[in-house]
Amino acid sequence: LTQGRGEPMAKFISMGKAVTESEEGKEAIRAYKAIVASMEDFEDKTYAEWSEELEHTSKDKLNEKLLRREEADPTKAGEGMLRVNFDPALVCLLREVKYFKLLND
Repeated sequence: LTQGRGEPMAKFISMGKAVTESEEGKEAIRAYKAIVASMEDFEDKTYAEWSEELEHTSKDKLNEKLLRREEADPTKAGEGMLRVNFDPALVCLLREVKYFKLLND
């Protein structure tokens, strides 16, 4: 959300004092600042929620065993097969971390 949000205001300010110091210009600046503050609040809230979820998900899911043995089924040939026990929530979490790292690079 933060990328490019200063560009519209920079263009607006470049129009000169006649535009920016008019009542409509001042109102536009106030509205812009309110929108930016709202976006920052949303970003902070979303990040805080994600971080909290991340902490709970990672602790729970990373403590689970990676492999599990299926119970024996007499009708199946592969009795007691090993299966990967990789939780989809953990896969999603790792994918999110990957994209956050890409954003920071």
